[in-house]
Formats: sequence, structure tokens, C-alpha cells
Amino acid sequence: MAVPSKRRRAPLRLRLLLLGISLGMCALAAEALFHLAPGLLPAAFRLRFPPHGIEFFHPGLLDRTSLGTLPMPFGTDPYSGPPPHDLVTRGIAPADQARLDRDATPRIDVPTDPDGLPNAAPSTTADVVMVGDSFLVYGAQTEPPGLAPTLARELGGSIKNLGVSGAGPDLGLSLLRTVGLPARPRLVLWFFFGGNDVLDAQVDHDREQQGLRTWGDLMRDRRAPRLILPALVASWFQPARSQLQVPAPLPGLTMPAAADAPTWFLPEYLLALAVPSDVRLALPGWARAQQRLREGHAAAVAAGAKFVLVFVPSKEQVHLPYVTIDGPTFQRCAAVGADGEALLAAAKANRLQLEEAVAATCSDAAIPHWSCTATLDGLARAGTSGFYATDTHWNAAGQVAVARALAAHLRAQGIWP
Repeated sequence: MAVPSKRRRAPLRLRLLLLGISLGMCALAAEALFHLAPGLLPAAFRLRFPPHGIEFFHPGLLDRTSLGTLPMPFGTDPYSGPPPHDLVTRGIAPADQARLDRDATPRIDVPTDPDGLPNAAPSTTADVVMVGDSFLVYGAQTEPPGLAPTLARELGGSIKNLGVSGAGPDLGLSLLRTVGLPARPRLVLWFFFGGNDVLDAQVDHDREQQGLRTWGDLMRDRRAPRLILPALVASWFQPARSQLQVPAPLPGLTMPAAADAPTWFLPEYLLALAVPSDVRLALPGWARAQQRLREGHAAAVAAGAKFVLVFVPSKEQVHLPYVTIDGPTFQRCAAVGADGEALLAAAKANRLQLEEAVAATCSDAAIPHWSCTATLDGLARAGTSGFYATDTHWNAAGQVAVARALAAHLRAQGIWP
């Protein structure tokens, strides 16, 4: 075999050098482009860096934002697609059962404003400000019309929706002060979710005790990378973070009044119903949640607005009396190894205790309050669920029923003219 001469080897090395330089320049150009226009990055990659990958667009924002306040703009995008199915995502409901909700509601449209809040259009003023978590995010849906558009129509006034997924009382109070009250509302509606608002307040308490001060502290292991292109390439070979909560899907519970239509429960919400109120209310999170509600009420009144606390029950609280369930099934659905019969009996006995404690707090502090429970309970009793089968949130039927009942209550009490 002939040995290549030095004359022939030199161009080959030159070509390889030029190829390396070209690839390096392309990589540098791509890196610069992703920094200048991060919207070009795949959404699935950006969402690996919570919240919503906002640091790609606003570097250092998380270090500048203290816990208890919201990084703004929050980065959520408008949504148009099938209804949510978090119980499928967490492995609790079988994947094929998401069709139950898709068949009933093929598509929902949820808008967002430039701040990432669930409003169809930005506004500097509003007649009503609503504070809450993901129930208000989905309550913003315009197709089919949900809570916010229905309530606006019923009241004949404009609404500014401050709903943020995962928001607890701390974030709610901060948003009310910084975004809600500057809109000069006549009425503030604070939606308190019985499923996890006390737990959220407890988490905020625990983070404070751990010395976490900023969102950067909280997300220090999941910050947006300084070098984007290598992280993007590496992500192609990394599995997505699993959200599975149980090793195998849990049984669907049937509602005889709804033609045996199945529904699924979130284990921790179901188990929480069995916990006696004296245990839950002994948590520092409960005292913190109470304090934030009082502060929100005082801030609204000082700004010249009326204030109403609206209690939102979990699907488990509403549906438990209307599903076919026994002790062993409860034990499996709650994903625990304890005595299912005892837990089921405790859940049925305790399911209204948190709601009653919230009502007592409001009464003691002279805070007007109203509960969605009776409205959603009436739907379940009649065989119509106000919640999705494979998700923890309320569907359009539940949202519209609550909006109409709430508007009637506000007018009957003279809270809204």
C-alpha cells in the first residue's frame, strides 16, 4: 500500500482544521442566537428549568425575586388543547382513560396576559380581582366559557385574574398587593383551596426555616444553564423527569348516580380527609395561612375594596359520599398500608372539618366568606360531576355552576350592586 506523501497529508489536515473551525463558529452562532432569541428553544427543553424557563428570557431574575413573591413576567403561555389530566401524568389513572374528559370537552382555551397571568387582555383597572391557584388558571378558560368569563357576565363587570398554578397564601397576598389592588377593584375574591393551601403555607414556613430567601436559592439545582447549546444537546440523551406517583394505576371509583361513570382521586388529598382537624390545624402552616388571609382582607379594605373568601373543596371532599368505595379500595386509592376501613370512616367523618375551620376563622375576623361545596355537591348528587374524571381540577360545568351561585350570593348579600 502506498504511503500518503506529506504533500497529500497537509491538505487533509487543513480540511479537518477548517471543518473544526466551521463547526465551532456554527456552535458559537447557535449559542448566541439562543441567548438573543430563547423562544427558538424547544418548549420541552425550557420547561426542564422551572418556573417555565423564565431565566432564558430574563437572566438572574430568580436571584432578584424573593420567595413569597412571583417572578414577573411569569412566562406561562396561552393554552389551547385537550383538557388537563394530571392524574394520568402521575400514573394514578390509566392513560387511555383521559378520553373520558376529551370526549366531553375536546378542547379548552386558556389565555395569558404579558405578565403570564390568566387574562385574555392586559388591563390596568378591574372591577373584580380574583386571587388563587390553578383552579383560577383553568377558571380563565374562554372555550368553553369557564368561571371568569361567566362571572364577569353575571356581574356585569371586568375581572383581573391573578391565578397561578401552585400558588399558596404567601404568593396570593403578594400578587394582591403588587398587581391586584393597583387595579383599583371594587371587590376582591380570594379562592382558598381546601386541597393544599394549608400545605403550601407549611412549605413556605419550612423554606423560611431552612434559610431560603430567593427563587434562585429554591431552584439552585435546576437553574437555566449559562451554556445553552451543550445543555440542549445533552437533553436529547436524558430521559424526561418522571412524574409518576404510584407504581401502577389506581382503581377508578364509580358514581352510581352518574351511570357508574368512573373518576380517580389524588392519594394525598384523599388521605388528608382522614386526618383529624386538630392534627392539621396544629401545623404552623395553618397559622400562617390564617395570617395571610387576614392581611389580604385588611389590605383590600384599606384600598377601598370589599373582600370575600371563597372556599374551594377538593374533588375528593365533594365526591367521597357519592362514589362506591370500601375499606380496601380506600386503602389502595390513598396509597397507604394502614387500616382502610378506619381511614374511610375517618375521612367521611372529617371531610368538612377544614372547611368549617376556615369559616370559623373568617367569622372571628369578620371576613365575608362563601363556599363552593354546596354547589359542587349538588351537581354530584344529581349525577353530574363538576370535576374532570382524570384530573384534580373542575370542569366547565363545575366552573359555570359556581360562578352563577357566587354571583347570586354576592347580589343577595349586597356585596355587589
